[in-house]
Amino acid sequence: DLLDHEVERQAMRKRAYLSTRSFVWREVARAYLEVFNDARKHPLVGRLKLFSRSGQSAVLHALPELKLDHLRTLTDDVGMLQHARYSIPDRNHGYCTDDNARALIFALGAWQHTQASDLVSLAAIYLSFLQHAYNPETGRFRNFMSYDRRWSEDVGSEDSHGRALWGLGFAVADAPTVGMRAAAIDLFDQALRASERFTSPRAWAFTIVGIHAYLRRYGGDSD
Repeated sequence: DLLDHEVERQAMRKRAYLSTRSFVWREVARAYLEVFNDARKHPLVGRLKLFSRSGQSAVLHALPELKLDHLRTLTDDVGMLQHARYSIPDRNHGYCTDDNARALIFALGAWQHTQASDLVSLAAIYLSFLQHAYNPETGRFRNFMSYDRRWSEDVGSEDSHGRALWGLGFAVADAPTVGMRAAAIDLFDQALRASERFTSPRAWAFTIVGIHAYLRRYGGDSD
């Protein structure tokens, strides 16, 4: 019907164009800057005091109970699967270093919040995946692994390497066991050298966040 009616089609096109102007990257960036500027002018500490005086502080802390069902469903003995169809793991896409690094950060943070023992086991699985992803011959992490446990490349992206360093830095800082921390330190030390040759600003950022977490635990490490 739209192909047969030029006026209606052009009117719909124009409405669609106008309604999406706020979604272009320039406008998204401007929206982020507005949030940042607002946060600088009105720090959270001040807002908490304001809420406290008005008797509404409970609203800020009314968080729902942490649900980890999907995290556990997506994780097998290899690591976290990349994707799901609805709530069911999709094995067609296998695993990736990116997601397992993020899962490691989340599992450690959730453990600190809940002290649930199975989160330590999940964190160990994700850390083990990163160990296997690291290729000592190239000094880089591989990223994509198929469900039959075959790597699709010898060297992953700089971003995936940076995310792995991010996860390892948090493991060094927040690991619940001595063995997990020792494994994370060893791998972090090996993998950090490659970041000096990176050209991706995002990979630099991930790496710096990982280094910052590492230094929370070992602030005297001059290297």
